[in-house]
Amino acid sequence: MIMLVLEGRNLRFLQARTGVEALELIQRELPRLVLLDVQMPGLDGVTVCRLVRADDRLADTRVVIITAQDDMRSIHQGQEAGPDVYLTKPFGSVQLREVVDALLT
Repeated sequence: MIMLVLEGRNLRFLQARTGVEALELIQRELPRLVLLDVQMPGLDGVTVCRLVRADDRLADTRVVIITAQDDMRSIHQGQEAGPDVYLTKPFGSVQLREVVDALLT
């Protein structure tokens, strides 16, 4: 769904199935923007975000955490990891495009 929403924006999409795969991909590719789901097998998205923020090579990488977890404890833990945006589901296509456009300009 996310790739469809962001289609036509001259972006290259890379996908990972697990948090470990995501972290390895991020460290190898050094992307400008990362969209992380909180619930991933292995390392969760919050942990991956923390590790991205701890890597000096990724200082300019923008991170969006996407989650259905909207309770105060989860939001607090997610925001403490240092994402640029903590986006809770459900969200609209327009909202996602606006977030991505703002972070990539």
